[in-house]
Amino acid sequence: MALEAAENMPDEGDWPRGYRVETSRDGATWTTAASGQGTFRATSIAFPARATRYLRVVQTGTAAQWWSIGELTAGLYSDDYALHDTLTQRLGTDAAQRVLDTHQATWITEADLDTIAGLKLTFVRVPMGWTTFVNPDGSWKAQPFDRLDWIVREAGERGLYVLLDLHTVPGGGCPWASCGKVGPSPNGFWGSSDAQQLSVDIWTAVAARYRGNPAVAGYDLINEPLIDMSEDADDVRQKNDLFDRLYDAVRAVDPDHVVVLPAFFDLNAIAHPREYGWTNVMYQFHPYDMSAPKDWAAQERPVANELDAIPDRHAAVGVPLLNGEFSLYHNDDLWARFLAGMNAQGVSWSNWAYKVKGSAESGFAYWGLHHGNAHPVPVLNSDSEATMKAKLRAFGTENFTANAAFHRTVARYATGRASYTPVAIPHSGWRVTASSSPAGLEPERGIDGPNDEGWYTGADMAGGEWFQIDMGTVHPVAMVTLQTPRRSPRDYPRGFDIEVSTDGISWQRVARSVAFGWKRPIAIEPTTARYLRITQTGAAPQWWSIDDVAVYASY
Repeated sequence: MALEAAENMPDEGDWPRGYRVETSRDGATWTTAASGQGTFRATSIAFPARATRYLRVVQTGTAAQWWSIGELTAGLYSDDYALHDTLTQRLGTDAAQRVLDTHQATWITEADLDTIAGLKLTFVRVPMGWTTFVNPDGSWKAQPFDRLDWIVREAGERGLYVLLDLHTVPGGGCPWASCGKVGPSPNGFWGSSDAQQLSVDIWTAVAARYRGNPAVAGYDLINEPLIDMSEDADDVRQKNDLFDRLYDAVRAVDPDHVVVLPAFFDLNAIAHPREYGWTNVMYQFHPYDMSAPKDWAAQERPVANELDAIPDRHAAVGVPLLNGEFSLYHNDDLWARFLAGMNAQGVSWSNWAYKVKGSAESGFAYWGLHHGNAHPVPVLNSDSEATMKAKLRAFGTENFTANAAFHRTVARYATGRASYTPVAIPHSGWRVTASSSPAGLEPERGIDGPNDEGWYTGADMAGGEWFQIDMGTVHPVAMVTLQTPRRSPRDYPRGFDIEVSTDGISWQRVARSVAFGWKRPIAIEPTTARYLRITQTGAAPQWWSIDDVAVYASY
């Protein structure tokens, strides 16, 4: 559960200095679920799940202020902290660590590092949770560096640099599960001097361990720090003071490695390096736009905005820049444009993430070089240690699907290629046929340019509908963009196959995927073709429509 004081108001200091949480099924008999000290502006309180109807919070501390609650939320949270805490409580410290070791040894192997090196990528951002080093109670683990030593060594042998990323901190550095602990704004980290000191201790140990190691590119101090969604000047100052503490902890033992600092959400959330005397630093951005994942135009805007902003950012802070996380969903053309644009302007990049459990139907899954693993995950509250480990062993990369199109795009730009120059094949001389041609909605309307007047099937999508183009002569083909009229944005195919042929008789499938919004660019293995056939393979209570099909000889 979480208690929040009113945000950015004079009473935001009215958080409980101490608390006791009590639960009851009948409102008469109460049991204590948790107790502790409140934290700055907001307090995140975790305790084992229990069935209850009534919830009572008792303030147990003293302060020269009223106690106020701007918001109280309660629920079942699934996050990194809950996972480790549940494992430890159920299995004990040693068995819990054996389960985690099995997962880590399965998730990334030497073969995975071979794949990364084979794509000509040059560095890997390795996320570390604070529980990599210490137990949930704050005690240090016996062998906290074993897996990190392994990946640094193996990456270095393949010519890969490693950026060590403290991805979660005690209490959570932001309100989302990705920061380690779901909670309020601010999360527990920002009000806990103990949590902040533990993060300082972790970085002191990490920097001392890897000082002088040539395979380590640098230290990524804290992932996506966010006190609240409308940070004021005091919040920004508090964050920068924390960055400075972490920076000083690293520099006290390692004067040489690059320190990566978070500009989250932008430069207005971080100080200029000279304000704190930071040297040999890099500023990191995470330019996601998750507001409209299925809208190509909505995803194109941040690409254009980010590329346009790079010169001003360089000029403003005078340090190297890193786009350390981003996703552009299924838009192969936007991925290519963004990677090329960053290369051209000297910005480093590492998209998130190497592997994703979700399937291709999920837009987020597309950011994975490998995705789609339907094997069951461990049930933390009931599975035995042996069962958990057996389930986790099913998550080796061999049980995922390689995202071939994404592999091609990443490999194309990992070498530093700095231009995105798609060459479209002119539509002149094209002829088209389709599985159905209602009067006034003829197939020719689907190749006359993006004018919001297209071809429609005239019936709901059921699978098997097709649209075929004869380009007149054989052309090289590297990318196909399928576009639905903007006035009919739901009429995109729910699944599709793309086949090519040089003679109209023998066909080769070059793409099979789900569609994802009104405009869908698909990078394929470069080939030659005269004929192109798109078959709709899904089902939906909408007609399938095509406003335009663009075919690119290269990109």
